[in-house]
Amino acid sequence: MTQAAGSESAGFLKLAEHLRQHPEAMHSPPERLAERFGLPVDRVRSALETVRAVSSATASVPPEERRWTLFWLAFCRRFCGPLAQILRRGWIPATNRPGFFVGATTGLALAAGWVSENPEQLATAGRNAVLRLQGGGLVALFLAVLAAQMACFARHAMVRQALFGALVNWVVLSTFSITAIWYRQHSGPNPDRNMVPELVLLSIGLLLLAALYGLLGSVVSILGAYASIRRADRRKERLSRQQLLERLFEIEERLRLGSEAASGPRPLLEQPWVEALRRRLWLFSATSGLLLGLGYVASASGLRTAAGNVRGVTGAEVIDIVVALVFLAGWFLAQVALAFLAGRFWRAFLACALFSACYLLPEALPVTEFGVPGLLASLYPEKAAQLLASLAIAAMGSLGAAVEERARRESLLRRNDPGALLAELIEVQRLLSPSRANVCILVVDVAKSSAMKANADPYVVEYCFREYQSLVRECCESFGGTIHSTAGDGAVAGFPSAAQALAAAKRIQTRIGEFNRRVNRLASPFRLRIGLHQGSVVGELSEVQFAEVIDIAAHVEEVAPVGGIAVTEAVATDLGDERMAELKEPVDGHRVLVVLNPTEDA
Repeated sequence: MTQAAGSESAGFLKLAEHLRQHPEAMHSPPERLAERFGLPVDRVRSALETVRAVSSATASVPPEERRWTLFWLAFCRRFCGPLAQILRRGWIPATNRPGFFVGATTGLALAAGWVSENPEQLATAGRNAVLRLQGGGLVALFLAVLAAQMACFARHAMVRQALFGALVNWVVLSTFSITAIWYRQHSGPNPDRNMVPELVLLSIGLLLLAALYGLLGSVVSILGAYASIRRADRRKERLSRQQLLERLFEIEERLRLGSEAASGPRPLLEQPWVEALRRRLWLFSATSGLLLGLGYVASASGLRTAAGNVRGVTGAEVIDIVVALVFLAGWFLAQVALAFLAGRFWRAFLACALFSACYLLPEALPVTEFGVPGLLASLYPEKAAQLLASLAIAAMGSLGAAVEERARRESLLRRNDPGALLAELIEVQRLLSPSRANVCILVVDVAKSSAMKANADPYVVEYCFREYQSLVRECCESFGGTIHSTAGDGAVAGFPSAAQALAAAKRIQTRIGEFNRRVNRLASPFRLRIGLHQGSVVGELSEVQFAEVIDIAAHVEEVAPVGGIAVTEAVATDLGDERMAELKEPVDGHRVLVVLNPTEDA
């Protein structure tokens, strides 16, 4: 068993390397890859699906969006950072328990509103304590409490916390309202008045208010979770190369240890019935919309018939409201589920639009107050508003699906699932190896520079060597080169081609003579050695800390004659008819040749 697990882990490591070198292989049939690397087909299929999802989610951000994000982050750090630190010290402990925070803030706001409206009920030290939050002040208080509660949900980024908060608020509001009604009833002029209809309407209103609050909290939670995902992605992009290497070795080790993904219950998104609904999304959208629409028409028609269509009966109106609210909630929840199953935004919107269209069809049936004329009359603005609502639901549902998919991948990573580990491994390798380019490296150094500096004025030395570095930079940049690094005596530059590098080298050796006559203030002239080597570099040259091609170019420069240019065979092959003479000893296994005409005017 252990041997089989080790063989499978080795197969996944080989598959990861193959996908890194050949990204197009992600779209190959899983059966072919499974046979090639000796892996189970179902696990390869699951791994490829995860890799594709991660690759799509981590696509590069457009430059305009990246610049705006960096500007916004810098602005927040500069101006909002100190204030955020002060608020954070009290905010985090206060919101660690969202349910308690919601109940406490709502209770305090209601108590402040009650005291504001009934100051005569409180007396302190023999006189009334008056707290007045007139009009706009009371509204501002409740809006501030609502904003604080939404910020709490955004911080925790869990929809269940928002729904629990809605339940807590419903309990607090119901208790306060019933208590207030009971108090006013028994302290008023008519204590025996029937309060049942008022309590029923109040219950419906508070339930609707709690549902809207839960909806708003869920949206904020999803946005908070999505913002957390983006922050995590930005943190990963900012990891140092050493941290990425540590992460790479950790993932490889976990992949060798084997998978624990088979333990525990399967996540919701991996349940067979969920997969079946996703495959038949359009059929499910149309069928569910039609059935719910038929249920609404049948329920409303039956109740209206039973009530005798007497519009003056308060009970019939209440029943109509209840039925409409129940089916409105069903309409909303069904579209949320469809958007969640669809995943992508436009797919989610089309599924919601199809559902809404099928939901409306039964209202064309000629029963009671329904029919084609009534349906056409309500198309605008009522049905147009439903279409806009579907658009918003699709956006939130697709965001929720992205958040849930990310949570699923994180769960699979914690359980060492091979597919999730493979996707993470490839992503880390992508960050470590963003690009591979063929470059020609030029290394230039000053011969006997220590003797030039001996007994010389330090300021003169600094001036001359700075001017020398400026000359090297100017010559390299004039032929499309970029300076990789500089020291007091030398420089390393990269070029797209060997011809450009050689042209820059000849320009440097040509202009150093004039530099010695006009600029150099030292007693000794600048005499240079230049070495060229060509090879591939992984990543941006300016960010590479170690590259073999640079080391070889530096070693070639060391054997170049003073005032000359030495190149490796790889460079000489691309230079064509350039006259050269081969040195007797190779450097790092490469043949080395000296350019016979090292200046432009030779």
